[in-house]
Amino acid sequence: MQLLFVLLLTAFSVLLPLAGGEQVPWMIGGGSLSLSFFTHLWIHQSLYHLLLDGSAFMSLWAFSRGGTLRRLLLCLSANAGSVAAVLMTGLQGSGAFGGLSGVAHGLMAVVAIEWMQEQDRSLSRAGIALLSILFLKCGIELWTGAPAFSALHLGDIGTPLVACHAGGVLGALTGLGVEALLSRGLAHHSLLRKVNV
Repeated sequence: MQLLFVLLLTAFSVLLPLAGGEQVPWMIGGGSLSLSFFTHLWIHQSLYHLLLDGSAFMSLWAFSRGGTLRRLLLCLSANAGSVAAVLMTGLQGSGAFGGLSGVAHGLMAVVAIEWMQEQDRSLSRAGIALLSILFLKCGIELWTGAPAFSALHLGDIGTPLVACHAGGVLGALTGLGVEALLSRGLAHHSLLRKVNV
């Protein structure tokens, strides 16, 4: 699965722009919303932006738990939250909407929650710290309208739509909530079947 992500990132962010001289508009939100909902993830402003987003996403994917389907569903949930936040704030008209940072922020929230549920107290505390820092970062970005740590970037990341970071976190947390409700419902259903037997 990770190889597929690398191939998609390379094709959309490197090969297509080189072949056509520029990024295709519908891939960055300039056309059909249904298409750009998925394709914007693979488009990046520069090689630096690609490496930054890609390495964060791949690392968090590796740290997250569960099977491929669970991870994909949580990424889809984070992406839905990210896109919804950009649409609700009306920022999509301000430029290209591309990159994996919203989904990566969502995966970071997932990893933090998973760590918090660990029996190992040091890992649990690390999860609490990670989630707190993530909330603080997203809050500062929403307040200021600028990405945190922008002065530390070593290359072009375009003009980040910071609402997508907070939206990605909220989307992923919503996905985890739905997962918890479904598992409780299934456990309750299983218990009722045992009682009725």
